[in-house]
Amino acid sequence: MQVLDCKDDWSLKSIRSVQAHILANDSGARRLSLDCSAVTSCDLTGIQLLAAAFRGFAESGRSLSVAGLSPAMEQALARAGLALSPAGDALICGEN
Repeated sequence: MQVLDCKDDWSLKSIRSVQAHILANDSGARRLSLDCSAVTSCDLTGIQLLAAAFRGFAESGRSLSVAGLSPAMEQALARAGLALSPAGDALICGEN
């Protein structure tokens, strides 16, 4: 499994560079894990990118997981009414 470190800003102003970082560093491995423990800022745009990545990987027969969520990502997920599954391999509807 390939592990990709993700950090810094996952908000609207930086999302294109986040997407480019993921695409440029994806080796095509069957399984990719994003380490998001160092993400300092995240808004709904970042969560949308994460959701699209989960969907794209599933559609291509690959698996994506998230290892370590920063407090900023946890808060953004909660604001969106979502949570990361216990295995880190899917977004689920959070409890209200």
